[in-house]
Amino acid sequence: HGNTRVSSEGRGDFQPDGSWRLVLTGLDVERLRVDRELAAVLPGRLRRVISEINPTGPIHLGGTFVLAQGGRPGEPLRTEWDLAVGVQQASVDFGLRLENLNGEVRLVGVCDGDHFYSRGELDLDSAMFKDVQFTRVSGPVWIDDERILLGTWVDRPAVSNTPPPTTEKPRPPRPIVAQLFGGALACDGWVALGATPRYSFSADLVRADLARCAQEAGVKSQDVRGTVHARAQLHGSGRSLNLLGGHGKIELSDADLYELPVMIALLKMLRTNRPDRSAFSNSDIDFRIEGSHIYFDRIKFTGNAMSLVGAGEMNLQSDIRMTFHAMVGRGERDLPLLHDLLGGASQQIMLIHVGGTLQNPETSREPFPGLARALQQLQADPDAQRRLPKKR
Repeated sequence: HGNTRVSSEGRGDFQPDGSWRLVLTGLDVERLRVDRELAAVLPGRLRRVISEINPTGPIHLGGTFVLAQGGRPGEPLRTEWDLAVGVQQASVDFGLRLENLNGEVRLVGVCDGDHFYSRGELDLDSAMFKDVQFTRVSGPVWIDDERILLGTWVDRPAVSNTPPPTTEKPRPPRPIVAQLFGGALACDGWVALGATPRYSFSADLVRADLARCAQEAGVKSQDVRGTVHARAQLHGSGRSLNLLGGHGKIELSDADLYELPVMIALLKMLRTNRPDRSAFSNSDIDFRIEGSHIYFDRIKFTGNAMSLVGAGEMNLQSDIRMTFHAMVGRGERDLPLLHDLLGGASQQIMLIHVGGTLQNPETSREPFPGLARALQQLQADPDAQRRLPKKR
């Protein structure tokens, strides 16, 4: 198979009834590529899974592989494996495409005429999704001919009722964990395989570095500091982002928010002097994802003397469109009525519109937006002008 190198020890047992069993131990396969030629000789159910996740890149296999068949005519071939699968610059695509996979996955499983299932343990040095790098990725995975399960989904009752492919003792449910932007990521999810795969994932990120996040987003600022906590729920179907959806929340704390380009632009529009380090240190952002767009339903930059509240949207090219208004004080929610009154009043005084990109925002002011809209409506309705009371 090309430049693939295979070495192994093994033994074969052949019985008078025609049944046989071949056990390969110490199996070592180097530079194996999963292509159509290889997929064509795999058992049907395993071939289907391989074709749907479409792995690419050379892999290394090491461990034990078993082939067996009963003596009755037409009895299906049975395969069993306990393999360490090493990958380098590999990729898989199950609706969301993961690239530059480097590390190892241990897989223990069974395939026969009726069933295919394999339990695995991830131990990846790195993985990439949409140019975002995850490192030290580890945790449980389950693959069968209908689904891929990740994290705590692996040990849920619907899966644990399936006969285990190994005699190992069951472990308590664990999420997939990884390092992202200097913080700790924990996630769970599932993929329903098929011509149009469906998927759902949940993720929590704690104590990420705001400077790393800004750097990955292409924001140039040497003095950005702070801590990021985020959580998100994602779902979708197909192999593009058109049907991707989800929602989540981002919280920034102990942060130098005034060093961010968007904040610098906002403060210039407010004609505010550069604040001290405690002036803007926290932020809450509620967001939704629809396809390639991110909608910010609520953005709040909290300061001691002033807070900025807004909403907007951004696409994957970092083009932004946002609108903010300023509030006196921290705008705390412990007095909801006062908070709503002050918030409504501040929106009527001035709005700040932010466009351009996340790296190079452009701002404009809209003073007394309520009055401006009323005048526009009046100009567009000549009958309304005639109904105005005349001066005496």
